[in-house]
Amino acid sequence: MNQKQIVAFFAGSQDIQDEAVREKTKTEVEAFLEANKDQISKIIYGGWVYGVMWIILEASKKVGITIEGYSIERYRKYDEGKGVDITFFADDYERLKEFTKNADVFVALPGWLGTIKEILGVKDHILEGNTQKQIFVSSLFQAFYAMIQELTQSQMIYGKDAEVLNSVWSLETIRI
Repeated sequence: MNQKQIVAFFAGSQDIQDEAVREKTKTEVEAFLEANKDQISKIIYGGWVYGVMWIILEASKKVGITIEGYSIERYRKYDEGKGVDITFFADDYERLKEFTKNADVFVALPGWLGTIKEILGVKDHILEGNTQKQIFVSSLFQAFYAMIQELTQSQMIYGKDAEVLNSVWSLETIRI
């Protein structure tokens, strides 16, 4: 039997304005967690209880998967006391290093520039640690997904970067 995996989600803390994308994100996250609940020991995420992060939090509760937030000290006043166990770090570098150390699989859902920064930060930590971990960028994160696709096709993302960054049309294609 395979060892259970820790899955890290990166997503926006703001709500998705496009209702169709919001509903598709909710449906895919719920289906992904339901299909993989026996293979996932825990979820780690940014810790907020808003926007896409709320979708992840609610879906994990629904299937009974433990969830833990990783945030930074400057957000403590927003994150603390929201019913989620959150570990606070001095800065993003340390927080992303801890994500990389503790998670086995990384999934990027719709977000904004901060989400892209987090994904690229984790990618760098993965490469520094010389591990086989992978990041899956969902097509639901439309602009970033398209950029990864284009840069990979034009061979501007190659080598080790291409081994770590994967664009996936659906969360169903990710095997835990």
